[in-house]
Amino acid sequence: MKQPKFTRVPGLVFVYGWQLDDRLRARCGAKGRVVGTARLPDHDLGFFGHSARWDGAEEAVFEAPGREVWGLLLALRSDEAAGLDDTMNVREDGSGSHFHCPAEVEDSAGALQPALIYQMAALGPARTPSREYLERIATGAAAHALPPAWVERLRSVPAHPASYPVPHGLRTLRVSVASGGCHC
Repeated sequence: MKQPKFTRVPGLVFVYGWQLDDRLRARCGAKGRVVGTARLPDHDLGFFGHSARWDGAEEAVFEAPGREVWGLLLALRSDEAAGLDDTMNVREDGSGSHFHCPAEVEDSAGALQPALIYQMAALGPARTPSREYLERIATGAAAHALPPAWVERLRSVPAHPASYPVPHGLRTLRVSVASGGCHC
């Protein structure tokens, strides 16, 4: 997937995975207004790389015809978008671990809506997440009343127990005064 030119604009963002956790988004000033549930058609959810915070792979979406990913459509102000960008390690120079990717998601009324998604810059081979991380994602999906089949699918992803208490390093928030964001 080609990385588009960096933009930090307010608007609709499709969040999935750990981004469904209201507490984590709120800590980074990215609570936003929930527009409703939405699905990203012709994509799937996979786990890639390694997160020291969660002792396992992190979630990412990738193109997969006939599949779908469920999440929330959020309306973010520019300051909220900046906080989430900082948390997701989106960088203006393209050196971050994630970038903005334009997408069309289907809202709860069945209408297609333009939105940004956070795309992992380098997927690499699929890996397993920690059980604790996966449970955080599934709990967020259930809390936002995403389809029960989606929540069960999340809970059925192969996972391993973290080898140390997770989330590691979440107690201290590093606040970036320049961008107003934080690293949660």
